Amino acid sequence: MSEDERLTERDEYGNADIVGVDSADLQENLEFKALNRVTFALNRLAAYEDVGSPEEFASLRAQLAESRAREQAAIADMKRIVDTVREEREDETCCFACKYDADMSITDSGAHANECPGFNKNDCFEWRGPQDAKGEAR
Repeated sequence: MSEDERLTERDEYGNADIVGVDSADLQENLEFKALNRVTFALNRLAAYEDVGSPEEFASLRAQLAESRAREQAAIADMKRIVDTVREEREDETCCFACKYDADMSITDSGAHANECPGFNKNDCFEWRGPQDAKGEAR
């Protein structure tokens, strides 16, 4: 959104003001309660304008939807691959890629620490999600 299309501008403190209107005039001419509501509305409008135009926002939403669809398709593909390899090998070869990652350590209560709920049903793969540099879930 270009500067000349905006209805708001931000002062040196990041507060939203109406373009071309002296905020001191607003403070003098509005009751406190009304001024608070105007300030709230201005900050919300400024936040929308900071994102961009409605067209830019719609484009970003479309890109996000496409990205989510790609992610879901990749997860589904990964599940098919894991299930196929698991059926052929009948072992835990692919568990490294799963949320449950074949962690068979025992907790203090005697249960498996990260037990896979579907291992014996051949429906056990669950994507572990994004990992940080140490390989830990974010």
